[in-house]
Amino acid sequence: MAASISKLRLVLGGGAIVHIFVIWIWLNRYYTSHQTVNGVPDLDLGVYEEEPLDVLHGIDGNVREVEWDASKASEICSLISPYTEKNAAAEPLLIRNAVNWDILKEWNLSFIADQDIPVDAWAAPGMKFYYAHEAKLKKLMNEVDVKTLPVTTTKMSSKEAVLRMQKDSPFPNMFYEDSEHYYFRFDLTPEMRRRLDLDSGVFRCMDKSRVHEADVFMNPPRVWVSPKGAVSPLHYDRLTSLFIQVYGVKRMVLYNRGDIKSIYPYPANHLLARRGQVDPVDPDYSKFPAFKNVHGKLAIINPGDLLLFQKDDPHYTDTLSTSISLTWRWI
Repeated sequence: MAASISKLRLVLGGGAIVHIFVIWIWLNRYYTSHQTVNGVPDLDLGVYEEEPLDVLHGIDGNVREVEWDASKASEICSLISPYTEKNAAAEPLLIRNAVNWDILKEWNLSFIADQDIPVDAWAAPGMKFYYAHEAKLKKLMNEVDVKTLPVTTTKMSSKEAVLRMQKDSPFPNMFYEDSEHYYFRFDLTPEMRRRLDLDSGVFRCMDKSRVHEADVFMNPPRVWVSPKGAVSPLHYDRLTSLFIQVYGVKRMVLYNRGDIKSIYPYPANHLLARRGQVDPVDPDYSKFPAFKNVHGKLAIINPGDLLLFQKDDPHYTDTLSTSISLTWRWI
């Protein structure tokens, strides 16, 4: 009996040592994550990625682009003004090098992890992240087997979210058995907000109350973090969007708001309301014939670029490299 107890103590002690060793490895990796390889932070190198898919459906050229030029501010501001007016019609507009903030050099996954702030995270078994109706999704998560859902949502720290995005994450899956991937967002902290220059450059074109006063926005300024290959499937928003790329590269295909019916949106009471049933990467024209006549405009959004598009503009978004984006939404 005494020998058995001694063996048990030895096994348990050995297991504890292994567990402590694994934790030490990860803590060491995390606290040295500001080291870089060819200038890329370690936590960015370790992210699970997939190659983005080609959008097979016809793209009819690029979104209108202008290069920010302070000497042509009045001309560019005239293009932006419709976005600050309720119900004014405007086509998507991509402004190259619209911002030159310090955060373009400072923000990366290591920085986001270091903030250790609460985030809203979405988990999916693949790289498609459907932004489902949150209240309905949370209700369903309590009623059905979550493994049957296309996406799940939870809250965690930014540190945990970044570590869960790693190929060799130290965390077990929360919802899905085989693979589980993450995409997350959070509201700007007051300190992060102070780092944004909202008084110069392209922001001179905008109503300062919209830019500075958070309570005039339907949604507060938000940061979105996604790995290469992540997809936000075809959908439309209820608010006008100002989208700034901070880190990495995103691709967006935007369609005409008059084509909403042709993307075959799910019913208003559905979990995926405002999402199109059509996949622009591989559209099934036998099921969705009207989409054959729909063509989109392409936008490749680099750090410092700003994209404006209006509510009800259907759009498909994917991530061409590990990405940090910033959005405002209003009217």
